[in-house]
Amino acid sequence: MPNSDRQGGPNLCPCGNNASYEECCQPLHLRQKSAQTAEQLMRSRFCAFVKEQWQYLLDTAHPKETAPNAIEELKNWSTTKTWGMLKILKTRQGKTNNDTGEVEFVAFYQEPSASSGSEAKPILHQHHEYSHFEKIDSHWMFTQGIAQEPIKVNRNEPCPCNSGKKAKKCCLA
Repeated sequence: MPNSDRQGGPNLCPCGNNASYEECCQPLHLRQKSAQTAEQLMRSRFCAFVKEQWQYLLDTAHPKETAPNAIEELKNWSTTKTWGMLKILKTRQGKTNNDTGEVEFVAFYQEPSASSGSEAKPILHQHHEYSHFEKIDSHWMFTQGIAQEPIKVNRNEPCPCNSGKKAKKCCLA
């Protein structure tokens, strides 16, 4: 599952906003624009994992939340993952006129199976989180994430790995 082919096509942004990466998250990653809402920042941070934009992840996290070796930790945690779908479940506040916001999301990813052999199928996982955001100097910043229990994947929905198949014919098979 190549990282460039997310959310329905090779040119669409991995964040799921049905726009090209060049029109959607890339201007944020290049610091040409700033996120206007907490959800937009959340989506651009997910995309940063897919695109391995480690410095962007640090730059958009509240300074009190970053450790000295944070880039290495991010790389080590993300290296074996192949990112799939981002599903935004709920947002609270986080609009342009707010100073705080919350986004509940699920990020789906695959990791290699522990079984050996060429037939070993990657395992679908999910990271379900409530993320808290705060506007600092008019810029949205990630302040805290609280992990949640996994959600149920509907068998008849598109598979979260973005294979284009239904979940029951793919990762849930």
